[in-house]
Order: sequence, then C-alpha cells, then structure tokens
Amino acid sequence: MPPTPGGPGTDTNVAFVLTQTQRMQVARALDGIVEGLPQSSSVLIDRAGRIVEIARKPFGVNLPAISALAAGCFATTHELAAAMGEDEYSLLFQHENDQQVYIWPVANRALLVVLLKSAQANLVESLEGRLNGTVGSDLVRAVKEAQEPPKTVPPPKIAPPEIPQELRHRTRALTALIMDLQTKRPEEFTREVNTGLLQAREALVQALSKRDWRKAWELCEGTRQWLLMQMHLSQAQDVGEVLIRVYREIFGYMNQTLRASASPDRLRIIYQSFFRFLSRQFPRVLTSDRFLSPDGVDVQGLWEGAHAATHDSVQLSTEFVKAMDALVRELLRVIYLIKGNEGREEAVKQATEILKKYHLELLPFGLDSAVGRDWTLIPSQN
Repeated sequence: MPPTPGGPGTDTNVAFVLTQTQRMQVARALDGIVEGLPQSSSVLIDRAGRIVEIARKPFGVNLPAISALAAGCFATTHELAAAMGEDEYSLLFQHENDQQVYIWPVANRALLVVLLKSAQANLVESLEGRLNGTVGSDLVRAVKEAQEPPKTVPPPKIAPPEIPQELRHRTRALTALIMDLQTKRPEEFTREVNTGLLQAREALVQALSKRDWRKAWELCEGTRQWLLMQMHLSQAQDVGEVLIRVYREIFGYMNQTLRASASPDRLRIIYQSFFRFLSRQFPRVLTSDRFLSPDGVDVQGLWEGAHAATHDSVQLSTEFVKAMDALVRELLRVIYLIKGNEGREEAVKQATEILKKYHLELLPFGLDSAVGRDWTLIPSQN
C-alpha cells in the first residue's frame, strides 16, 4: 500500500530518502526514545518541518502544524544561539499543565520532536540520557546514511535572520545576566520566574523570526529590568559608571605597585608599548594614548571617548571589559618581571578583592562573571 501523500513514508517530500531498512531503524529508535513515558510521542522531521516518521501518534494533536512550527522555531533560534556562542543546543518548551515539547537536532539534517505529558521528575534528563545512548546513536546513524532526494523539487528553506550587532550584544548581555544570577542565586529562580523567562524567550524568538528588531530589543531590555526587579537588584546605575569605578580602583592599585619599582620614564614607555598593540585589537576603546601615562590609566577618559562613538552602553560594555582586562593582564606581566611570581600572585589577589566589592553592582549587567575572567597566572620561569 503506497504511503499517504504528505505523511510518514513520503520520501520525495522530505530532504533525505530512507531505505526500508533505515526506516525500520528510525521507527525502532523513535519508539525506544519514548518507551515507558506515558502519553508521549516522538516525531522525526526534516529541517523544513516535514514529517519523516512518527512513533505513538498522539490523539487530538495537529502534528503537521507542530512540526512546521518546531522547524521554524529551531531555524530562528539557530541565529540567536550563534550570537551567544552556542554550536550545539536543543529547545524545551514547557506548559503549566505538564505538557512539554523537546526539539533536538539529528545529524544536521533532521529534527526530533518529542511531545511529553507527564509530571514525572527528571523527565527531560531521562530523555536526554536515551538520546545520548544507543537509541539516539541508531537514529543519528540512520539519518546520516540516508540518501539525498531527487532534485526535481528542492525543499523549501527557512533562513534565519541576520541579527543586527547591537541586538546581538543585548541578547548576550541578557544571557550572561541570567547565567550569573542562576549561579549566585539559584534559590530565587522560582516557578514564576522560570515561567516568565520561558515566555520571554518564546516572544523573543517570534520577534526575531519576524525580523522585528525593535520589538526584540524592547523584549531584551524589558526582560532584564523585570528580572532585576524579581531579584531585588538596583536598575538605577549606568553600566559605564560601575565599570569606571571598578577599573579605576584596579589600575590605581597596580600603578602604585609599579611606581614603587619603575621610574616615570620607564612607566611611560611601558604604557605606550601596551597602547600600540592593544589599540589594534580594541580600536573603539583605546582611542588615544593620552589616556595611558605614568600617572596611571584614565578609565573615565577611555569610556567617554569610546561612548562618543558607540552610544549603546550595554553594547560598549562587552568590548570595554575585554580591553581593560587585556591591559590588566599586561600590567600583571610587568609586575611578574619586576617582583616575581609572588608579587604577581599578590597583585591578582588584591585586584580580585576589589572586584568582590562590586559584585552586586556588576550583577545587573551580567558582568559579574565577565570582569576578570581572563586573569590567569603566568607559570614560574626557571
């Protein structure tokens, strides 16, 4: 009996062709993935959202619609994930009545959509264990080995939008904020907070799929402010004010340490050499060598000069932190050459103590884990 047009088994309607043996392998794998999970179903679709195979078809569910939406959502989120530096990722959508939809990439040419309806604890962890085990390996192998379809009608493509750079920085900052808060205050991520974040993520994905950049920007900033309010953190300060005070104190301490052992002329040469090569890496931040002198680093001058060209403080903060940390690393190298490993370790310790004082001020901007991240000890030289 021929397969139903548009349904499972219609090989020419998907982006790859399975042999009968491969189709049986896929069917067994899909069934094994949801085995023992009540009221659950697994569906294999291609990247355009067309159904390849179904295990335990759910009653009263419009699978073609869900499959198309899952593919569109995954394609759009791909650009968002790339902006946050994620190469591999999956999606999980949860509903208050214990309904869950899990979307997992398969061999870069298909998607596995699992529909779950259960209050069972650690259900997603159990599912991921199966996907990373033998059942998941069998599914990936069958899809990898599938042939390309006839080229008579090319499958439609869902191209993710190119997100503007400013919006990329906003999404990265929001992600960093959430990760910082989850690390520092996990107990405050209540069901209400997690539900709000999931809803905000879905709204952001929809805005990105429509290329509504203004709406996406407003969602990022609105979610940030809402989350800060939930965590009882201040929203009043500008990120530039905080960074200026943090690095002004760090560079003040380091310059004082260097002045005890190096003459002003020597310090001038050191700072000018640092400016020459770091300004090539961070031209928007290190705009003029007059901000680096034997008197130290004029952090406020650097911020104001960079901010004149880049008005978005959140966008600027990411690059500013990297530039300032790069300068800190170079000063730590000089301290190491002058005072040895013990002197450098003491400098790192004191700079870290300064950072701790600004912990709560850096948290609202997702910078608590970013500032000082690259301060690594230089091994002792024998």
